Amino acid sequence: MRNEEFEKALKAAQRDVAQARQLQVELENLQRVHQQNSKKLLSMQSEISKTQLFKETIKKQEKVISKLENLMESSLKDTQKARDAMVELEQIKTENVNLQKQLKNMVYGNGENSEIDKYKNECFRLERIISELREDLKSKRPTTSYGNDAEKDKIELEVKLQRSNARYL
Repeated sequence: MRNEEFEKALKAAQRDVAQARQLQVELENLQRVHQQNSKKLLSMQSEISKTQLFKETIKKQEKVISKLENLMESSLKDTQKARDAMVELEQIKTENVNLQKQLKNMVYGNGENSEIDKYKNECFRLERIISELREDLKSKRPTTSYGNDAEKDKIELEVKLQRSNARYL
């Protein structure tokens, strides 16, 4: 009986050893899987930290893009204003050239400037009258000892002179 007991005990011990080996193999497999999972976890944590960095970079880039868009819009507006100003400048230049031609035609024109000629002749006539009145004013001498007549003549001539100047201007 003792043999039987030993055999039973030996079989139980062998089963226990086999089970222990099996558990040992499972433990080693679990440890390997745990190490692999730990490596994956570290890798994923690294990726997560990179993701946060990417998010921050994206926000910064969005701000830069927004500023660049605003800059481009203002630049486009300035360019449009410059184009409008150039068009207006060209129009003004063209208008100026046309007005200069009209003025030259009026001044040096082809006989159609009879009104201008009238004004020129009137100016010359008034200038002559003014110079004559000035000469008369210089040549007048007082006729009385009190000088009342001379003063009166002088005043009359000055009034005529001012009237002539007023018509001239």
